[in-house]
Amino acid sequence: MSRSDELGYPMSTGRLTSFVALALLLSWAVWIPMALSDAGVADWGFHVPLMVKDLAAWAPSLAALGLAVSGSVPSPHDLGQALLQWRVRPAWYFVVLLGPAMLALLSLAAWSVSSPDSVPPLPRLSDFVYFPLVFGYVLVLGGPLGEELGWRGYLLPGLLGRMSAGSAALVVGIVWALWHTPLFWIEGTVQADLAIGWYMAMTIGLSFIYTWVFVRTRGSVLIAVILHTASNAWMGFLPILPASVQPGPERFFPVLAAAVLLLGVAAAMSMARR
Repeated sequence: MSRSDELGYPMSTGRLTSFVALALLLSWAVWIPMALSDAGVADWGFHVPLMVKDLAAWAPSLAALGLAVSGSVPSPHDLGQALLQWRVRPAWYFVVLLGPAMLALLSLAAWSVSSPDSVPPLPRLSDFVYFPLVFGYVLVLGGPLGEELGWRGYLLPGLLGRMSAGSAALVVGIVWALWHTPLFWIEGTVQADLAIGWYMAMTIGLSFIYTWVFVRTRGSVLIAVILHTASNAWMGFLPILPASVQPGPERFFPVLAAAVLLLGVAAAMSMARR
């Protein structure tokens, strides 16, 4: 079966449940033992390198590919087409590449009004020569390629086959946020230095934004991958996160999360009107 005009696949509840279970199981089988070790709850007799955590983040895409190969809809060909769907309006590339940076800088500007002395210096123009390296690292090991074929390539279209875009975005957002949970107890992760409540709320807000972009680009997983990569790369490049390479203000993250939530609400309202 091919994709419907509504970008949804006729997928059974069992297949959707299997995908979520596989994505959680494959990642948590690595992350939970790491979290227990770092918390001092368990001693495994060896230290798991942090790089293994990044490899476990490929679970959503691997789960989607595994189910597709087993005969599920979408097929591997469908997933490949969605991942390579680059024919969108050129403006979308500017939106997904620069949009996350603009949102972060606007939030930082708003923060500076009340806390002008706590705003760290921004990267120099000469520093931007390193951004492609940051982008490439994040693309492969920072989540996007390992996640998006699962979240936006498999789970979201499966939900769009049975519910509205807003409802699908909410379900994906909850699963996506829940999937990250063990990372908050693993030393060296970005999540370990962030407030879990704000992070979960921001992830759900991002799900609405990503779904809006997915629908407007006619189901391009490639655009979702670029947006995800740019979001994570700018967070590591700009001084906005306390755990980033360039540490930002300690109490700034809730401001950024609130800005993402507001944009997520706007995306939800736009999808509801459509």
